[in-house]
Amino acid sequence: MFNKNHKTFQAIYNNKAYSVDEIWHIASSFKQFLNDNQLTILCADNDIFSLSIYLGALKFNSPIMLLNHDTDIVELTKIIKKFKPSFLISKNIPSINCKHDHNEKIHDYNIFSFSWANENSKLINEDLSLLLPTSGSTGSAKFVKISRKNIVANTKSIIDYLKITKNDKTITTMPMSYSFGLSIINTYFNAGAKIILCQHSLVSREFWKILDVSNITSLSGVPYIFELLFKFNFFKKSYSSLKTITQAGGRLKSELKKEILNYSNKNGINFFIMYGQTEATARISYVPPDMLSKKIDSIGIPIPSTELHVEKNDSQEGELIFEGDNVSMGYANDYKDLYLGDSRNGILKTGDIGFKDSDGYFYITGRKKRFIKINGIRLSLDDAEKLIENEFCSTGIDVRCIGEDDNLILEYTCVNNIDNDLKNYLCKKIKIHHKYLTIARVKNIMRNSSGKKIYT
Repeated sequence: MFNKNHKTFQAIYNNKAYSVDEIWHIASSFKQFLNDNQLTILCADNDIFSLSIYLGALKFNSPIMLLNHDTDIVELTKIIKKFKPSFLISKNIPSINCKHDHNEKIHDYNIFSFSWANENSKLINEDLSLLLPTSGSTGSAKFVKISRKNIVANTKSIIDYLKITKNDKTITTMPMSYSFGLSIINTYFNAGAKIILCQHSLVSREFWKILDVSNITSLSGVPYIFELLFKFNFFKKSYSSLKTITQAGGRLKSELKKEILNYSNKNGINFFIMYGQTEATARISYVPPDMLSKKIDSIGIPIPSTELHVEKNDSQEGELIFEGDNVSMGYANDYKDLYLGDSRNGILKTGDIGFKDSDGYFYITGRKKRFIKINGIRLSLDDAEKLIENEFCSTGIDVRCIGEDDNLILEYTCVNNIDNDLKNYLCKKIKIHHKYLTIARVKNIMRNSSGKKIYT
């Protein structure tokens, strides 16, 4: 994880640039809470202290679980009781309704210490470095177990195909506890580049002030972030320093993809569409910018030093299977799973259904579990969303399709009520009776902290 390149890394926080030596100095303040074979939970914020604690945990070989800084206290308590950490580090939680030995404060972060008798006396697996929540996770959900080898492999691959150098500079737009956001930290650190740690929302004036004066070379986000950027006329502006735009974390609407591609071509920017999962330590595939106009709906080709194929037969539709050193060790449901080794052996069944075209580019057609049957006919909920977004793109619609057999539930946000238009379109397009359809106009589509739609 640490090489000679990282020595030029700088983290910029509150207008101050922190060198690697200064980051290690901050990390050393927390070293007593970052111990080998003892789990530490960090409720991470995009600030210099969370960054230092995370990098310090990797340096000190301390297993660490990353949660978002605003994790609900009830859910946090569930996680603590299930995973029995030795320490909890959090800025926003002054007290906790869970038995602990003592707490103290360092750099405005509260540290809680726990003893669990002999319940967690076994050694944590020596390969385990990091625990990240799966997308949309709550305290009842599972965590992805990630090793140092996973982090190193994915970091090297991303630096390779994005060609990140020490001259690059980016800004945080996603939580550290989200695999995409964390992968940016890992790659920029290892490339010895610069990263601005920003805690402001994209809808705030502060974010745009920072963006306007920072001369960033790269901007990254999930679909929801790019929808906000479009809403705030980002793609009508020009940033002379901007050389790369990267998108992952879900399917971007086709019209918006074309908008960003046109903007990128006009301004000499490399626009990367990427596909990944937390289970793969972030990235699985990408579309090279020079192929994007021809492969606009593709998830691209596998990242360097990995393989991707369709189960059983690449020429037919099936589940996408990924192989590489960045494939995580498996899932953890509680502290007992922290002692177990690698259950995947470098092979990940993605749960996504897709195919490979004659040029070797992969496409996703749906999610294995995102299907229902209407009157006995199989329907992809992802396909239904795509159809609606494409047909009603001029309305600015945001849509979420969920449901069960014989009940397709469609939630949408839109300036105007278009219930009847949606009903008539869907009944005709996918040939279902309106009795199988429930339509609701809502104020907001449910999303997690990284902007991805929540379907559960």
